[in-house]
Parts: sequence; C-alpha cells; structure tokens
Amino acid sequence: MKGRMQITQGVLTNNINSVNTRKDLWASLAHIANQHYQAWLIDGDFNVVLSWEEKLGRLPVFFQEMKDFANCLTEYGLFDLGYSGSIYTWWNERTYEACIIKRLDRVLSNQQFLNKFLSIQDEEFQNIVRENWVADFEGNPFLIFHHKIKKLKGDLTKWSKEVYRNIFQRLDTLEEVIQDEDKNTKFFHAYMYGRRKRLHLHKIQNSQGE
Repeated sequence: MKGRMQITQGVLTNNINSVNTRKDLWASLAHIANQHYQAWLIDGDFNVVLSWEEKLGRLPVFFQEMKDFANCLTEYGLFDLGYSGSIYTWWNERTYEACIIKRLDRVLSNQQFLNKFLSIQDEEFQNIVRENWVADFEGNPFLIFHHKIKKLKGDLTKWSKEVYRNIFQRLDTLEEVIQDEDKNTKFFHAYMYGRRKRLHLHKIQNSQGE
C-alpha cells in the first residue's frame, strides 16, 4: 500500500480496577485521539466489558462501567475491530460455579484506520487472497510464506490498478457530464434572463397613448 500510515499502538495493563482509574484511562485516550488525526489503533486488556454478553459467571456487571467505556468509544471515534474464535479472552482459572470468563482484550481503531482497508470487504479481493493462500509451493515454511506473499502482492497490485483505474475513468466521465450540465444550466439561465428582460414592463400606456 502506497503512502505512510501512522499508527499509535499501546498495550494497556490489567490493573485498572476502579471506575475512577478507568476514567483516567479514558482521558489518556482522549489525549491520543486529539493528537493523532490520521490512522491509529490501540490494543490490550481494558479490564472492562462492553456488553452483558461479554461476561459469564459470578459477580454482576456494573452498568456504569460499561456506559463509561461505550461513551469513551463514541466520543473519541473508536471502533471495536471484533474478534476471531471465542468471544472471551480472560478466565479466572476456576471451574463450575466459581468460573468467570470475560472479554477484556480488544483492538480499537479510528475511522481513518478503517478507511485504509476498505478493499478487504470486496468479494473479489477476498477471492484473490484465498486463491493465493491455498496455492502450492515447495520449500520450508518461511520460503513458502515468502512466495505466497510475493505472488499475492503482485495479484493485488494488478487487481487494484484495474479496479481503481475504472473508478477514476468513471469519475472523469461524471465530471464531464457535470460540466456539460453546468454549461447547459448557465445557458438556460442566460436565455431566461434575456427573455425576462425582453418581456420586462417598462411603462403603462392607455388608449390615448398617454
């Protein structure tokens, strides 16, 4: 990908056990958000769940903790990037009635970061990645990985040029249409202005010519 992506990445410790301490953390996130106007993400153990579904086991989930966390994400424009596999990332290593599991670890990013990877939602993009990843190569695992990445890069570069070239061509065509419409609009307004001028009532004259 061309261009430079600026990413601020931090790992949060899991000793944030009070509401007030978490508010200090949310304030530090506000500082990061205000300092970085480009793409950035942050990951780690936030020691708080975002919904009731992210905890199983004893002890209640405090609504105020979830609310503060949700407000933090909304206010600073952060998005949860989701997960793969089990939703839960923490276990108290106990079983049966004493078992508690939660989703405490997550990765958050801003909209600018998400905009960098819009192509991954494209079905054709996903097919290219899938086809390259199942391709057969000989050699040790590192060499195979290198060959797959190299081939994938070439195929994605070719795909990107074709897709975005078509997009730019469409934009050029749209711009020409808009310019033509603008010219027609200007002509129409000029025509109507001249017609109104010709039809303008300059004076009123009676039957005696006065």
